[in-house]
Amino acid sequence: MDLDSDGHPDLAGTREFGAKWARCCVWLCDPSQHIFVKKFLAEQMDLLTNLTPLEGGLVCSSQLGAGKSFAGFAPIAGAEGSRSERQLILLL
Repeated sequence: MDLDSDGHPDLAGTREFGAKWARCCVWLCDPSQHIFVKKFLAEQMDLLTNLTPLEGGLVCSSQLGAGKSFAGFAPIAGAEGSRSERQLILLL
């Protein structure tokens, strides 16, 4: 599936999971090199639980549990002067 909304399929493999959550290892497609790479954006996605790509360059992260349920949405955006040209920015 296309996790970073760039039009190219990416890789995600489950590395940790529980009854109501899962964390994935993410590799993003680099069409110029014809390989999957680990960029800063992929490192951020690795930390999210129940990673779900949405339309419009958004990703959703959620976790369900006793007293600890949440859902967060983050757009994939560029930030001038940042470590990476594309990164997740938390929407509050």
